[in-house]
Amino acid sequence: MQKSKKRFNTTVVLTTLFLFAVFEGVSASPAYRRLLRDLFEDYDTLIRPVYDVNTTTDVDMSFYVSQVLDMNERDQFLKVNVWVTLIWNDEYLRWNISDYDNITTLKLPAHKIWIPQVVLYQNADDQYRDFMSKEVVKVSSTGDVMWAAPVIFISHCMINVYYFPFDEQDCDLKFGPWQYDGREVALVGGGDVSVYQSNGEWDMLDLQAVANIEYYVDDPGVPYTDVTYTLHLKRRPIFYVFNLLMPCGLLCTVTVVNFILPAESGEKVSLAITILLSLTVFLLLFAESMPPSDVIPIIGQFYAGALFLVSMSLLASVIVSQYHFSGPERGWLSGRIQRFVFPYWSISWHQTPSGTT
Repeated sequence: MQKSKKRFNTTVVLTTLFLFAVFEGVSASPAYRRLLRDLFEDYDTLIRPVYDVNTTTDVDMSFYVSQVLDMNERDQFLKVNVWVTLIWNDEYLRWNISDYDNITTLKLPAHKIWIPQVVLYQNADDQYRDFMSKEVVKVSSTGDVMWAAPVIFISHCMINVYYFPFDEQDCDLKFGPWQYDGREVALVGGGDVSVYQSNGEWDMLDLQAVANIEYYVDDPGVPYTDVTYTLHLKRRPIFYVFNLLMPCGLLCTVTVVNFILPAESGEKVSLAITILLSLTVFLLLFAESMPPSDVIPIIGQFYAGALFLVSMSLLASVIVSQYHFSGPERGWLSGRIQRFVFPYWSISWHQTPSGTT
């Protein structure tokens, strides 16, 4: 009981000190309140912040990929963690710092001011999310607004798996202001790979940014600006080498053992069937991660060839076992089978002079 009462008293004291500090800080900075009141007295978030409607708002977008969270080959999408920075100038958010106790910057909720509403065109998420309005922006006295936050994007990406697992992929992420055309908002961008951290499977070789001007059929004759970021990724193949390629190679090597295994052991057919089933399991595991397309990866062709060879080995083992255990009453192999299975032996046997062994 005493411990609970002591803990309650401590909580009350800390809460009181916190509230005192907050209200003390607010009461000690009337310049901030006066600045906010003056800036937002006639401010409207629905109006593009320019005094001249013919002025274009330039938006500079910086794009830094922090990590590749997922590359789904089957569903053809890329999930990345990105540091995004957007900078533009708001002509309605300018002030003279000498009139407000030399206040040079403000930090405001993004939904309190006008924002360019940049969206990802190749969005692969369940819905288009407004990733900008819930963050905080920094506003300077010159009207420059900086929006910066980490964002997780899910984008469509056409993945070419022909050289899997030694493949390299190029994924495009296209960003642009959906509601504003190029005469109202001009978007430019840049970025690099300086903050990238590999997830153990993908390495980023390069990041390129290209600004475009596009015309769309739903609004003919009106230019729209966008920035396309191309991520050049390279897969680390060591995991798939040890879990897909090496087992298949070992199984193919064991297939050779099946030919030197004596027929008397009675395990030739069982060994061939076991190898065939093992290869089938690995092929199914591989097929589950590949997209359903008309491109057959080289490793898939390798597995298909291995399955064919093991099947032929099983067929040969069945034939050998059949003739080995059939007994003397079955007689010699027919001439047709001899010529098909042992063509050179059949020719040399028929050409051997009579009476020679």
